[in-house]
Amino acid sequence: MGFTKKRGIKSNAEAHLKRNKYIVHIDIKDFFPTITKKRIIGLAKSVFNFDYSAALLFSNLVTVNDHLPQGSPCSPILANMVFKRLDKEILYLFIICL
Repeated sequence: MGFTKKRGIKSNAEAHLKRNKYIVHIDIKDFFPTITKKRIIGLAKSVFNFDYSAALLFSNLVTVNDHLPQGSPCSPILANMVFKRLDKEILYLFIICL
């Protein structure tokens, strides 16, 4: 997983080399600003089972100017959680294209 101590693109790729024929690296430009307070509220409600008030409070704690800030230690983890479904869809597209 990215954004973990002593882990990076190379160590992640090495872990998959024995099981996969292809390895793809995608970098989304201006990624963190695409994750809005609204998405964090939805995440907090669905994943953490927060009610709306708690989800709003949580989103206020982790966002700046209504989006995840780059550089915050919690932004990468929350971003990975928000985009988990997109990760699966991208993987599916690569599988059907091969």
